[in-house]
Amino acid sequence: SGPDDYYEGSNIWLSSTTTGVTSNVKTAMTKLYKRGARNFFVPLMPDLSITPSAASHEKIQGGYIDIARKRSGELATSMTAMLKAFAKQYPLARIRTFDTYTYSQQQYAQAKADGYNVAEACYKPPFMGLPGPVCATPDSYLFWDENHPTAAGSKVIGDAFATAAAGAALPAK
Repeated sequence: SGPDDYYEGSNIWLSSTTTGVTSNVKTAMTKLYKRGARNFFVPLMPDLSITPSAASHEKIQGGYIDIARKRSGELATSMTAMLKAFAKQYPLARIRTFDTYTYSQQQYAQAKADGYNVAEACYKPPFMGLPGPVCATPDSYLFWDENHPTAAGSKVIGDAFATAAAGAALPAK
């Protein structure tokens, strides 16, 4: 559950998608806990409004960027509340999380200020079975494709995830 749930059909426009995603994650965590899992790392979803995909959708569906930002923020709030409640319900669980929503906004702003191309994807997907072109300078782009970071961007967020995963767990009280 996560971004793909919002990309499916017109789900980005439905607030019920947030409820569904949060419920799906809680159900999965509960099943894992009941089977013995005690350590959980659950990063939040990034801000979907900052992607080249959102900009492309905005051209066709006015208001898309605003609704993508709204849904991303709603999910961050909903997931944070669910994770805190889960930690209280299952005090033996050690839950660590990462505010990918806020972090993605900060990294986007920093990349833009540093001169990275934040508006376009480096790789253009296949069209009619033909491979798409790859930009000549992928390290100067924030996004590899319409939704995912380049290798450099993935390393930055991976390092942040590693730090968060080793950090303090949510309180069980």
